[in-house]
Amino acid sequence: GYGGISFGFTAVSLLPLSESAVLGQMVPIFASAYAWVFLGERWHCSDAFCAVAGLLGVMVIANPALIRGDLSGDSSVTGVKLAGVACSMLSSACAGGAFVFVRVLGTKVKVHWLIVLLYQAMGQVIFGIATLKPVGQTITPLTNGTLPWALGCGILGFCGQAAMTWGLQREKSATASVVQKSLSPVSAMLFQTIFFPAEALQMSMFLGFGLIFFGLLVTVIGKMHREAIQEGRANYQRF
Repeated sequence: GYGGISFGFTAVSLLPLSESAVLGQMVPIFASAYAWVFLGERWHCSDAFCAVAGLLGVMVIANPALIRGDLSGDSSVTGVKLAGVACSMLSSACAGGAFVFVRVLGTKVKVHWLIVLLYQAMGQVIFGIATLKPVGQTITPLTNGTLPWALGCGILGFCGQAAMTWGLQREKSATASVVQKSLSPVSAMLFQTIFFPAEALQMSMFLGFGLIFFGLLVTVIGKMHREAIQEGRANYQRF
């Protein structure tokens, strides 16, 4: 959880808000891979398609010249943007692992979602303090000007984490992931337009969003189809 948030915040500081949110759609792909490796869940053709579509979406956002068929690269792509893309991928990789653990804790271990949220927050505080010195930072006291922003960020972050944790323990992970990962970029585009009008929405961002979301949609449809077949077989055997 800490890795997902810390790398995610770093990505937001290096990339436009909309692009960092779109790249965050890779979380379900990493979660599926972790579930395959550590939980023994099967890797289906739809999952492989989702991974390929997600990779193509990331490549388009990282190098918009690919839209024009230029494989030599885009001169406008800077080291800062590539670092932002890398941080987004690391954030998605860490968050994907956290999603799997939250799902396991809620469905198999039966830990209440508030307990999961509490220990996740404690871990973020511990790791946050431990990493201050290596990155050359210190604890900065809040001022009258920064206190309202910090409280607002904390309240929104808590509500978002609480809703996500509660939902993951009650809704099917694939459905929950697609709902979250489709709404997040749309909200980011809206907020970027309102609060950062100087940062124009790029065509590469829309294309990358479409590729990644289409891959996620194929995965969910495939999973729903498999679950319907299994339910039909179970009902047939029951009668």
